[in-house]
Amino acid sequence: DTRLIDLAKELGEETVLIRKYKGVEYEVILDVSGLLRFKGEIFDTPNKLYNNGIYKFVNGKRGGSGTNNMSQFIIKETGERLKD
Repeated sequence: DTRLIDLAKELGEETVLIRKYKGVEYEVILDVSGLLRFKGEIFDTPNKLYNNGIYKFVNGKRGGSGTNNMSQFIIKETGERLKD
């Protein structure tokens, strides 16, 4: 996802993002190459992270209708919500 790649370049270092789901905050790593890492798995879009990562971790099965918006993430260090 070019949005993730551009953000990673802008930040210049591995960054911890927060994604809330059902009131629980989950930490997601945005690496310097623009990939999202969660629980040892790598995802290249926010939607794949949600469906095959967070939703699957919580519910035990893959989701089918996640969101691809960047605004679902908050930068942990600053509290800033990402913009689409």
